[in-house]
Amino acid sequence: MRKLSAPAIKSVLEHNSDDVWLTLLEISETSLGAPIRVVNNNEDIISNGLLFQAFHFETILPDSDISRLQSVKINIFDIVQQIMPKIRQAQGDIDVKLSAIRASAPMKLKLAQ
Repeated sequence: MRKLSAPAIKSVLEHNSDDVWLTLLEISETSLGAPIRVVNNNEDIISNGLLFQAFHFETILPDSDISRLQSVKINIFDIVQQIMPKIRQAQGDIDVKLSAIRASAPMKLKLAQ
C-alpha cells in the first residue's frame, strides 16, 4: 500500500469534505486479453494514462478487527452482462486491483491494494 499525500489525508479526515473519492477496479487474467478497467463513477476517467470505464459497483471494506482474516467484497452490478461473462470464461487465476483516487486528482494514485 502506498502512503497518502497530505491533501488526501486532509480530505479523509475532514468531517465535511467536498472531495469526491472514486474507486478504480482492474481485473486481469491472461486469457482475458486486455485487463478490464472500471471506475465507480458516472463518466469514464483516465488515471495514470489508463482508461477506466464508468460502471456501477460497490466495495465493502473489512472492519478494523485484525484478529480475523480480512477480505474485501466487491459487488458488480452488471445488468447488461459486459463483465461477468468474461470473468466466467477466465481459465487461470484472476488478479484484482482495487484503488482509490480523488476525483480532483485522478492522475495521482492514492491507495492501492
